[in-house]
Amino acid sequence: MAFTWMRLEPSIRNELSQIVFQMTAREEETYSRARNNISLLSFLVKLNRLYANYKMPANEKDPFSPHLIRVIDYVVNNFEKPITLDEIAAQCYLSKYHLAHEFKRTMGMTVYQYVTTRRVCRARQMLLTGVKPGKAAKLCGFSDYSAFYRAFMKEYGRSPRAV
Repeated sequence: MAFTWMRLEPSIRNELSQIVFQMTAREEETYSRARNNISLLSFLVKLNRLYANYKMPANEKDPFSPHLIRVIDYVVNNFEKPITLDEIAAQCYLSKYHLAHEFKRTMGMTVYQYVTTRRVCRARQMLLTGVKPGKAAKLCGFSDYSAFYRAFMKEYGRSPRAV
């Protein structure tokens, strides 16, 4: 799967921003949840149409190199196991220093932050389906519950038990 960054024209960016603003401004309304769902669908449809018609300018190159896509795939498929930068670098045939630099430059976060974010997001999905927090932490590759708790609090601002 290849990723593409789209640079939107100001008028389109403003239109998408307006939809998001409308969703956040409706908290007090009686039917806000239904209207937010409609606004979100409208936003996603518009974004999908933009992406379908998007052509990357010839002078731009795709920021996601095949190596970076391999890193993301590796993390997605192995997040429940202990993952080290050395291990990822070996899987992608890169030096760990080059990998760390390129990942941070392109993704805006370190490999470690990305792994932790993936784990916390997956754990939250499990919690929403009724899995106990301790079990979700273990299944998502956290070494202990306290590490999971701190990461979850940092990401969501609430305890895993409060989900």
